[in-house]
Amino acid sequence: MSGPERRFFSGATLAQALMTAARHHHLAPEEIAYRERDRRHGFTHRVRGVVIEVDPLAPRRKGPAPASTVEASGVARPPVADAPPARPAAMGSGRAPRRQERPELPRGEQRLPARRAAGRAEPAPEHLPLAEEAAQALIALLAADLAPRAELGKGRVRVVLEGPDADWLVGQGPELLGAFEELLRRMLRTPDGRLVPVEADCRGVREERAGELRSLAIAAATAVRRTGRPVLLDPLPPAERRLIHLALADAADLETESLGHGREKPLEIRLRAGGPAPQTP
Repeated sequence: MSGPERRFFSGATLAQALMTAARHHHLAPEEIAYRERDRRHGFTHRVRGVVIEVDPLAPRRKGPAPASTVEASGVARPPVADAPPARPAAMGSGRAPRRQERPELPRGEQRLPARRAAGRAEPAPEHLPLAEEAAQALIALLAADLAPRAELGKGRVRVVLEGPDADWLVGQGPELLGAFEELLRRMLRTPDGRLVPVEADCRGVREERAGELRSLAIAAATAVRRTGRPVLLDPLPPAERRLIHLALADAADLETESLGHGREKPLEIRLRAGGPAPQTP
């Protein structure tokens, strides 16, 4: 990996760097093919400043992740549900083991493809233990002393992380909690494959961030009204863009629009066509 194709991801631990890379490439952390570039120790006993390099043209690891790599990073693998043993390949065939065959459905029934069955489920009490189980698996990957508590929020399941390492988690900045939430969002599904809206919070970081975004929206709106020129905000994930849209929803003279493609998009705030003229200083 060299030249402009290199891409680096960092974290306080190797697990965090892998979670950030996995979020960017839409893969599971154990699927990331990486090279550890730097490891520095801070003033505490925790390892800080782990930097990994990932080739964006080939981010997926070929074959299973070596156990030694996971153990050396101090990351515990999440618990894995019992599964039937893989069928061994025929000797001398030179082929990889065949995947476990799926059981036949009763006559007259049809299995829907995963994508067709996918959708959004309305949060319900029965989703709370599923959310806590998924969060526990991610906490094991972080090797952190945290405990999840799931509760029903406004239109989503809210997972609150508590425990001795809560202050440490908050101290890593919003990126780690955001990566945790993104992986949790992909893991939390109903038995029929539908996604359950979910958000993660720790020490009230979610509400604090919401206040920052509302202040940002007000400041940007003031600048647009004063100059008449649009303001383009840095790329934000969908939940944070939604807060900006809602903060300015009642501004009749302004309009907001997410631009580009991908999950994180820049958001433009501009004067609405036919609205009042910009204010003069």
